[in-house]
Amino acid sequence: MSTPSSASFNTKQEGALSPATSKKIGEDTAAVALMFPPLGSSDPTSTLHVFKDEHSNYISVAKACLQLTQFAGCNSSAVVQDSASVASSFLFHEATYVENALMLCSQQHKDRRCRILACKTLAILARSAYAKIRPSPLLFSSRDTRLGELEDEIGAEVPSCLVAAVLDDSDDGVSASAMEAIGIMVLSNAATAGSLVDDELQREVLSIGFCKPSPYAPSLRNIVDEDPAIPQMELSTRILDNIMAPRLIQSVERISMYKSTQLTSAALPTLTACLVHHVKTTPSLLSTMDRTAFAKRWTEVDAIGLVDVVVRSMLLPAMQATSLHGLLAACQAALRLAHVCPNQLWVQDVCQTAVQVLRQELAVPLCTEQTIGLLALLIVAARGIPLMERTKHLIFVTNLVAMLPSTTQAPFGVCSPGVLTELQGYKSYRRPAKTGLLAEIALSFFMDGPIETNMERHIALEIFFSTSSFTAIINERKQSTVISLFDELLLVFSSVAVETGRRFQFNFDNSPIIFDAESAIVTNWLRLARTVLLTFRSCVILGNNALYLEENLSLLTAGGAAYARLVQLYLHTAGLINVDASVAVKLASNACLPHLLWDPLLESAAFHSRFGAVDVDEADSALTIMDEFAAYETKQGLASHHLRMYLLTLAADAWVESRMMSIRQHLDRGSPLSLRVNTARAIAVAIGPKRLLSKILEGHNPPVIDSEGKKRRDPVKTLAKEALRASVAVIENIALVACSWRRRFGSSQETKVLVTFAVALLQGKVDETPVDDSIISIVGPVCDAAVARIHSEYQNEGRVDLTVPFPSSELIKLPVKPKIKPLVSNAKAVAIDGEKIVSGHLTQLIRQTIAVRTQQCILASSSSVDSGLTPSRPSPWLRLNIPTQFSSKDGRMQGVLGAPLASWESSVAQCSAASDAVALIAAYTSRRYLRCDGEEEFRVTVLMKAFNTVPAELSEGMKLELGVLRHDGGLTISSTCVDDADALLGGCPDKTFEAIPLVSCSAVYKQEIRSGEQLLYEVSISPTLSIIAGVLVPSVVYRNVPAERDDIGAKWSGEGLAAHGDASTATGGESKSGEDDFQIKAKIDDSAEGSESENAVLQGDSLALSPFTGMQPCPLVFFTNFWGDVSTFRFFWFSMPFRVAELKVAPSDNQVTPCSTTDKKLASISALKWDGEAVPGGFATALWAFMTLQGNRVFACLIENESGKNTPSMSIHFRGDDQQVLGALFASLLAKKTIIAALCPGVTLIE
Repeated sequence: MSTPSSASFNTKQEGALSPATSKKIGEDTAAVALMFPPLGSSDPTSTLHVFKDEHSNYISVAKACLQLTQFAGCNSSAVVQDSASVASSFLFHEATYVENALMLCSQQHKDRRCRILACKTLAILARSAYAKIRPSPLLFSSRDTRLGELEDEIGAEVPSCLVAAVLDDSDDGVSASAMEAIGIMVLSNAATAGSLVDDELQREVLSIGFCKPSPYAPSLRNIVDEDPAIPQMELSTRILDNIMAPRLIQSVERISMYKSTQLTSAALPTLTACLVHHVKTTPSLLSTMDRTAFAKRWTEVDAIGLVDVVVRSMLLPAMQATSLHGLLAACQAALRLAHVCPNQLWVQDVCQTAVQVLRQELAVPLCTEQTIGLLALLIVAARGIPLMERTKHLIFVTNLVAMLPSTTQAPFGVCSPGVLTELQGYKSYRRPAKTGLLAEIALSFFMDGPIETNMERHIALEIFFSTSSFTAIINERKQSTVISLFDELLLVFSSVAVETGRRFQFNFDNSPIIFDAESAIVTNWLRLARTVLLTFRSCVILGNNALYLEENLSLLTAGGAAYARLVQLYLHTAGLINVDASVAVKLASNACLPHLLWDPLLESAAFHSRFGAVDVDEADSALTIMDEFAAYETKQGLASHHLRMYLLTLAADAWVESRMMSIRQHLDRGSPLSLRVNTARAIAVAIGPKRLLSKILEGHNPPVIDSEGKKRRDPVKTLAKEALRASVAVIENIALVACSWRRRFGSSQETKVLVTFAVALLQGKVDETPVDDSIISIVGPVCDAAVARIHSEYQNEGRVDLTVPFPSSELIKLPVKPKIKPLVSNAKAVAIDGEKIVSGHLTQLIRQTIAVRTQQCILASSSSVDSGLTPSRPSPWLRLNIPTQFSSKDGRMQGVLGAPLASWESSVAQCSAASDAVALIAAYTSRRYLRCDGEEEFRVTVLMKAFNTVPAELSEGMKLELGVLRHDGGLTISSTCVDDADALLGGCPDKTFEAIPLVSCSAVYKQEIRSGEQLLYEVSISPTLSIIAGVLVPSVVYRNVPAERDDIGAKWSGEGLAAHGDASTATGGESKSGEDDFQIKAKIDDSAEGSESENAVLQGDSLALSPFTGMQPCPLVFFTNFWGDVSTFRFFWFSMPFRVAELKVAPSDNQVTPCSTTDKKLASISALKWDGEAVPGGFATALWAFMTLQGNRVFACLIENESGKNTPSMSIHFRGDDQQVLGALFASLLAKKTIIAALCPGVTLIE
């Protein structure tokens, strides 16, 4: 085999200068490169002879393998010293290869240990080499045909050699190691979600346990030059199709002969991947295919039959064995095979046995991450078990989840969202540890898995809630933890119940569905929802009563809001809300202040208005819950004003509609009539006007007198008027129902008592709560008008048809404009406490995680909900496949950039002149780097190609250098760019930002470069370093050029001569043209005769980075799908302390600022799909959410302002959480124009 040579070059990475010692970078100064210690041996091929000697000792072979592996993994012989600026660098000379004898060693060496090392080293080198022969399409428009030989060797000869070792080597250890080596080339934990080689089980476990974003979320994968997972997928499919498929039967037979379970477990992952791939790509029955007609496609393997053999004869016996060795590997292999063969009879046996194995694994102490992974795997396995049997396993999981920490640490520089916290000066990136697990537990009761005959899901849920451990969590809520488990359980079960209930009424594209409210599935959901409401009803009185004007973003508040949404949906589905006469739908939202966590109830009200009420005989159970809410309010007081208004108005609506339902049941079935006076009286007392206003005043701190001695305006009176309207409407509706009841069934003591009580309550005769005189002036007119309408209705003696709906309050019929906090206003920003921001951030992340898990379950399981499990046709309960999503919500549908040539002169440019000996091309892109932990990490990658264009070789090779500088000037934010509120929040409007330290790195290639050959230099910038608005300065150093005599006319130039022969500097100079571009860097006496040679530098033209370099769609905003989450956007928008003065823009027919295709696509995938909303003086029409690779957010909002002209004026508002990032983005006029051209094509900046 041949591999790219790492021996022929020596790469050095010089880190950035220290900010303390760096001086101003100018035209006449150069940055001194940092020196790195040389490696002991730079040529790993010098020891290859040991592989050809079949009697060489083990130590020599191990050393040679170690050296080869280091070069394959590190890509060069560099020693990285400043990892804060340069993450990695790689130099590749594609015409240089070395002979490799590893295949010979793996087959013929006498020492079995050497054969094992040779197999694994061969696989590592092959996979590394295959990744390096795929140059960026930004630099190459087509593949180099000279690399075909190496590609064939990696894709055919190497795996053939390894599979020969698997089948022919008599030593089980060598055979298993060879199979494991094939897995090194085939398996990947970073494959594109939903692709052919995607490991569905691992992706599902990571998503459940570690809060991974949805596969539908947009990311920088959509704009990279090429995803590194693509060549890995090509290599995997090539090996699996051409090498492993014809040898599957022999491989299975050989592995089944292993005497050690440890060796079998080592070979199982690769064997499982081969079987899974074969099942996916091959029809289950091939016996009917004619060999003559299908000669090229014919195969002797029956994929499903072979899987049956492996599961029954190998995996199930291994999982049922008493030995603990290999149990987990067998368990994972069996689950993967059960996923691709869901209709086999052994699937349920596999799931049951896998659960028992995982419980044994969890019985021993493990680290937190291992415990979370195994718990997620257990939940997946339990999906295929009948519900009652599954319940006991879910109880076991819940007990272990309760012992987990609230959050776990996440690595920096990855795209998975997290929260940056600081404790005693130590910063940590955290994410929830329990949310995904708890969400899957809830979904297991609401939707997942088979259920027994005549078994109802709510019974299993009641058993689960009645366990001693769960009861202790409910009754003994702890206040000392960062995240209370009760709060998280409340939010999880309430949110899951809401989303699973809404699926009966609308699609994921928000189109309504005509559903049968009396169907068994809806009835079962109502019972589940009722169980959740009864279990968590104590949440309505928990927590500190927040101030009336304070926006509490805690997890308990989010749980309370989700609980209220569940009450609303439960009552509506049960037919107990008449939307046209509902106080909760019409008035409750305006009776409360705008709140990020409670605003979704406003959307829910609009959602319910599209569906009518249907009687499903749930009134008595619902009113029992409503009675408890009223009792909580009168005895202890509900936890917040929002809870009070929504729950009590919903209770009143349910009472009204339940009385209409009672009439219909009386007519249909002869059921007894009852007005339920006690329920109506309790609701009316709880929401009485004087009581409600006194509660508002209790939670309100009047504004203090400002520094000028003026008393600030108190908004509470204006806000209390809306609450008063809702209160009066509730009491009036109760009285009007009693009046209508009297007209329908005649006068009775119940109707008289109820009307009298309602009138007395409105007149203030029942509630003796003292109220301020100014409040009485507000209450009086509204209550008097309601009393007059009640008297008028009571005096009407005319009969009413029994089927006619009850009359409702006039207050409900008045037009109401919903209140929502405007995105842009002239009001000054209010300082937000840092702890509250962290709490709100964590709440949003937990809420989004629940939404991802629930929506994927609904998409995958909607067709199999409540289906019975029968031996002949089981359903695919494991649901590991990515379900089909609407194309408009699927970020994967955006594809990759796809047009590299369109990036020329923007992100790709030629940096050398036509007369230069070397054609130097530089490019930059955001690229994904594969990680062992499955996280997605993107880095800004700089690519350089140096092509020898002269008809002569460069005998001493060359050195490539790269510097990254800042734009000169413009790095200040003046007081006109940051408003006064930012100074209040700690911003410094006149602060001048120092330039980010210089990034400098270089690589030396010391071998001959012939004419027509080229060097590729790739540098990835550390994701912790921001290079926004930077400039790339590439250069080429010709090594050891023979010096000319001074009398010939050579001219010396340059600054900062290096002290060593290969040391150089990264300068900020611009290339001009022709021979004057060269700088003589050093004189080197390299011969005994004293002849001199020189290092000559060709400084390339600089390439300015786009302002969007290092930007990505905000992962938390786009956590769920391509549309984005407006609620999360609003949370960050209002909590951002720094703002840029609005940029006035207008449509332009003239030529606008050119913008690269990459920038336009980044802006398009970072735009939220949103209907817009009104703001003072205009309408917000577009939102964008960006985040840098360092974790700083920059959001934008487009406003179309009202104007009398034909063309409306527009403005773009920007906010961010880092002042330095905003300053760099808008450092120059060109940067502003570039940003606007990407966000709004066809629009230009008004200067």
